[in-house]
Amino acid sequence: RRGAIAFVPSTFLFDRILFNRSYSVVSSTILKCQDRNANETCGLNENLERRQVLKSIAASAKKSAFVAAIISSLISSYDEAYAQNEAREGVAQIAAKIPGYGQPDIFYPESFIGSWNVIRTLSSVRGTDVDRIARFSEFKGKSISYQMRFVKHRGHVIADREYNVCNVLSAPDYSSSSSPSKREFDCMWQRENPNVITATRRSGFDQAGQSQSVIEMKVTKRSFTENPAGPGSFDSSEYMRTVETNGADLLGGTPPVLGAKRELWRYKIVSDNFIDALLSENFYNPESSPSAPPVLALTYRVQFRK
Repeated sequence: RRGAIAFVPSTFLFDRILFNRSYSVVSSTILKCQDRNANETCGLNENLERRQVLKSIAASAKKSAFVAAIISSLISSYDEAYAQNEAREGVAQIAAKIPGYGQPDIFYPESFIGSWNVIRTLSSVRGTDVDRIARFSEFKGKSISYQMRFVKHRGHVIADREYNVCNVLSAPDYSSSSSPSKREFDCMWQRENPNVITATRRSGFDQAGQSQSVIEMKVTKRSFTENPAGPGSFDSSEYMRTVETNGADLLGGTPPVLGAKRELWRYKIVSDNFIDALLSENFYNPESSPSAPPVLALTYRVQFRK
């Protein structure tokens, strides 16, 4: 959510009070707002700090001791969450200067900002897992399409990972020629804590009647370099741990599936409306030594167009 500082109960209650369609004292008497997304009707500026909005509502709620008490509680909770968030951001900025810790996120060139239509084509399959190599080799030369976007945050351009990861996961597989009608996954991610993202299927069961999975990805190492191969070039690398669980597996006592992956990107900014790129996805056995080769290595040609 835009402007969300942390996923805490006060944030959820705040959203319910401000924007949900209801006949509550706050929404009907104070805000006169009937639509969750109608900021113009509510008279709210979406760029206002949550604390400023809460204080303005509190000033209008003096006639209702109950509402005023709720607002006062929300302000206190917000202040605590904001302080914790500022502390986490400060620690991340300090850690970024320590060798081995890396940047808190990948900061892209200004040319990336905005929404992009992406076509990703599988061009190479290799590794040590014979079965997985055989399975993915069938899709060499085939493409999938989806959308990605990059946004401005604290003076830097970053990837909107919640939007991007959900779109990638929901894209049709290589054997399908149809385009996705809607996202199948819900993703949870915070810009202030970009290292962890969780993706959950919306539907309870797939077509085979199997309970759907929850995937959590946690970045543990990252780096990026601007202009490594001359003007307009940009490279990035991220190593992440993955955990995939299945509702039925958990009930049956089956442990979650652990994994490890490194994503290597090489971008070439051709124009304001076109970026050419190579993506290498290297999958590892999380229990193997750091020097072990990947069990599966996929290389893609990726094209971004506005």
